[in-house]
Parts: sequence; C-alpha cells; structure tokens
Amino acid sequence: MIRVAAVAGGVLAVRLAAGEGGATPAAESAPGNQPPRATATASPAYPSSLRTSGLRGEVVVEFVVDREGRVTNATVVRSLNPAFDEPALEAIRRWKFEPGRREGVAVNTKMRQTISFQNTRMANGGESGLVVRTKGDLAGLPPEFRYDVAPKPRGVVRPVYPYALLRDEVEGKAQVRFVVAADGTVAFVAVNSADRPEFGAALQAALEGFAFEPAQQGGKPVQALLTFEQKFSAYDRDGVITHDDRTLLAVERKHPERIAGADRLDAKLQLVSSRAPLFPLALKGRVAQGEAVVEFLVDEAGRARLPRVASASDPAFGWAAVQALAAWRFAPPKSGGKAVIIRVRVPFRFTGPPPAP
Repeated sequence: MIRVAAVAGGVLAVRLAAGEGGATPAAESAPGNQPPRATATASPAYPSSLRTSGLRGEVVVEFVVDREGRVTNATVVRSLNPAFDEPALEAIRRWKFEPGRREGVAVNTKMRQTISFQNTRMANGGESGLVVRTKGDLAGLPPEFRYDVAPKPRGVVRPVYPYALLRDEVEGKAQVRFVVAADGTVAFVAVNSADRPEFGAALQAALEGFAFEPAQQGGKPVQALLTFEQKFSAYDRDGVITHDDRTLLAVERKHPERIAGADRLDAKLQLVSSRAPLFPLALKGRVAQGEAVVEFLVDEAGRARLPRVASASDPAFGWAAVQALAAWRFAPPKSGGKAVIIRVRVPFRFTGPPPAP
C-alpha cells in the first residue's frame, strides 16, 4: 500500500497488485459498413500466487483489427491498476475477428475493448485499490478547489524507477501535488518533496498520465487539488520494479556479453505496440518542441525494460519519453534462431502548442 501524507485537501492512495481476471464482450468500432465481429475471445490468465490481492479493476485496450482479422498494435489506453496491463494485452492479442468491411472490402479497423478483472471470492468483485481520501478541512482551500464529491480515479500509470538510482540501489520516495481539471484530466503537477530529484521527476511524469472522473460541487464537475506519494524500492511488494526487471538488471551488471547488438539479430527488430509520450505540462506554453533519446533493453519476450535517458533538450522531455517507452512491446528479438536480449536507442520528437506571448 502506498502511504500518503496527511494534508488539507484530497490525497490519492493507490494499491498496486493483481487480482483475478475476466473479459467483457463489448467493444467500440470505428465507423464502417460492417464493423469487425469477434469470432474467438480469451480471458486473461493469472498466476495463482497473485489471486489473494483482493483487487478488481479494468483495462481499456486500443488495437487494430487488420484485413485478415488479426489483432495488431494493442496498447493500453487506460488502466485502473498497472499490474493488470500485461495480462489484458496478452488476452486481447489472442482474440480473433471477422474483419471490418467498407463497401464490401476488408479494411483495417481501430477498436477499443474493456477487459474487466473481478475477484470472485470477494463482495463486489473485490476492491479497486484506488481511493481519494479527504484530509483536513476543505474550507481551508481556495474556493475553486472545494468539492462535495471527490474525484474518482479511472486510470493510473506506474512510474518508472530512475535507472541510475535503481542500478546504484538507491531507494526513497517522492510526493507531488496535482490538479484534476473539470474534465477529469490532470492539468497541473508539481513536486512537493523528494528524497532525490530524480524520484520527483519520475513521479511527476507518471501523474500526467492519470485520468479521473472529475470532482463535483453541487452536482457540477469542478477541479480538485490532490496529493500523491510514491515509494521507490526495488523490493517493495507494491513497488515500481518487477522480478523480471531485477533479473535483467543483474544480467546487465554481471553478464553484459549476453546483451546482443542489432547487428547480431536474424531480422530487424519489429515494434508490436507503442504508446506516444505526453508533452510535459510544465513546458506547455514555454516551448513548442523538444527531443529526447532513450536507451533501453528488450528482453527475450519483447518487452522494453530498464529505460534510461541518453539525452534530452529538456529533462522533462526525457522523463516523458521514458514513461511512454516503458509500455512498448516488440516481437521477441532472435539471434541464431534463439531469443536474446538486445540494447536499443530510440529518438523522440515532441511538438506542442506554440509558446505564449
């Protein structure tokens, strides 16, 4: 459980773990004469060791059904708990469709599907793991931040552990304050405190991707001011690093020869799904564009691991790029017919609104 500081206003507490899963059948299709029709579905599978968490949630996955009815470029649009993301993606990739058609011709069609996770052993399918706790008297806040119904989390993002601190086994925590706008998006994020500046920057980049049902005052949506605290620990049960991340870090330290270069691959590395980075809120209105280069490892299963900023025109662009890249997936890289680990660098370019006069 993530611990939060007691402050006046709202405090968001998030518990990150995994529960049991099941898929909902509804999907949203792009316009067309005949939308894709699912002919085979699959429910997400969970290791039995994770079924005691008591959590429920949902993952909204966006994907393309191609002309042959196959699922391609599946990405998570919104998730109530990041631990649900991978099983949701694995499940949706196994779905089969009759392709969508336009004027009788099969076409690629973008779709969205909600994968719901329920713990059948608990009432209401379990806990959501997300709650906004009101601390102190809201009357002490400026009028524009007061509400009578707290905002409800709809999607959270797991922050990326700063690579250099993870490598050096530095642990700590960070706390940010942020504003949830009346449309449920995060409109402002600032670091309250951080044991190391990198922890604060990493958490700030993650919070910009959160989504909410907005707070209400008198039945109308209003903005709300909240705080959120994250612990960064390589071995914390609800932390930001997985066992696979730790294993790969050990390989990088002790057996760097096991990490292949692109020139040793049997075929060019193939991107399966990606997430575009968000333009940093702190830079909107200040600069119109930026760039960053991120280095990372792709493991034998094709997952992007241990991203770190190689260069950035502004640190905020680097953190935004790292946060996005952590969700990327590739076809398993192979050398000599065997799956291998590979080191990759990817450049990112950011374009935002023009600077304010």
